[in-house]
Amino acid sequence: MKLNKKLIIGLVKPEAIKELMSSLFSGKFSKEIGPKNIYDVFKQKNYYMFPEYLDGKIIAMTSMYVMELFSRKMAVIEEVVTLEEHRNKGIGSKLVEMAIAKAKELECDCVELNVRQDKPDVSRFYEGLGFKDRSNNAMRLWLKK
Repeated sequence: MKLNKKLIIGLVKPEAIKELMSSLFSGKFSKEIGPKNIYDVFKQKNYYMFPEYLDGKIIAMTSMYVMELFSRKMAVIEEVVTLEEHRNKGIGSKLVEMAIAKAKELECDCVELNVRQDKPDVSRFYEGLGFKDRSNNAMRLWLKK
């Protein structure tokens, strides 16, 4: 299905994404977000966004992408964030559950995500949704900063 660029840009405002990313990264998010960035993310074949709107503004979101590997078909959840003033109302849980439902619909074998070790409350949040700690050390090499 061809994406409707005007519709995406109309529904997903750069300033809203920037605010959410800033909240997710405790104010330490400096990447510029413009309409092209949003469209480039959405045009990826296996990308899914689950937003929550209030009065026409995105106040929370969850991103997910799907990968077919030799060993499994895997959904990966990223960028789970709710603006501070809307937290603890079940929005994040609802959006993650929507992502899980989509992964099931796509016949994924598993859903994975990473949680920072210094965020035990976030680990408990995901455990409450059925995720299990795999006791592995996720590692990342930044190629751009």
